[in-house]
Amino acid sequence: MPELSLADLVANRTLSPAMAATLSIAAEERRSFLFVAIPRVAGKTTTMMATLDHAATGTALHDLSLDSGPSLGIPSAPDGGYLVMHEIAETPFPHYLWNEPVRQVFAALRDSDLRLATALHAGSVEEAFGVIVDSNGVPAEEAAQIDVATYIRSLGPDWRNPTRRVVESMQEVIGVEGGRVRTSELHRWDEQSDRFETVNPPQRVARDAALVSRRADELAGSGGGRVNSGQRRARSPRRRVSRSPGSFARPPASGWPVDAGVMRPPGRQSAHTKGARLMKRRLIGNVRKGTSPGEALRVTRIPGRA
Repeated sequence: MPELSLADLVANRTLSPAMAATLSIAAEERRSFLFVAIPRVAGKTTTMMATLDHAATGTALHDLSLDSGPSLGIPSAPDGGYLVMHEIAETPFPHYLWNEPVRQVFAALRDSDLRLATALHAGSVEEAFGVIVDSNGVPAEEAAQIDVATYIRSLGPDWRNPTRRVVESMQEVIGVEGGRVRTSELHRWDEQSDRFETVNPPQRVARDAALVSRRADELAGSGGGRVNSGQRRARSPRRRVSRSPGSFARPPASGWPVDAGVMRPPGRQSAHTKGARLMKRRLIGNVRKGTSPGEALRVTRIPGRA
């Protein structure tokens, strides 16, 4: 069971009951997921693992890592499980993959019953697919195997200790053409009113409106506990397999986020998109104007957003 459940994330207003229901049902349907945010510690992995906890009983979760050798931990015989790529990032950490390993993971999804759950740092869902296709060379048709993309905001003056995390947008992926993703926004958070809104009905994912409504009520009414209603049987923990030697440890959260939240090893050039580089320049500019780093991160506008 993850550290926080989807019900917990509803209770602390990271996401709405309808958002949580969409993720829960999508996991039951064995959909592939992408979770996106700019700064670190924004809750990408927490939300991802809470979502995967709703996959069917016995679903294998394959933790991918360079420490697992050439296979990265991808099973030789597809077993209907999830390939968990903790982050697409150019770092020295073995659980964070970049370039050829990323292409290998997406290729493994082709014509198989494996599914993907991954995360990366970017200023928008559109920018995230640019990182996948343009920076990592994943073919557009393979990038389109992602079904649901979720963008998370980190609020507060200090990105290292946010006052709140909130899902700003949840989108269904329609297709990817020439590196550009086409999506339909299912849910969003309106910052001015601090309200969650349902925008468009899904075309492929979690299409049963009655089921989504029931699941939303369950998640909102479970008091932060595990959902176990008469409509759904209690689930046993997912099977964690292909674990590489040693435990997964996140990099220490200290100092400034490099390239708006993405770390890279010394001496290696980042390959992030124009939007992320612009974001970094704006952050640095605000600091030079006398603004504290935390305040600069709060007031700096994300490229392409009002």
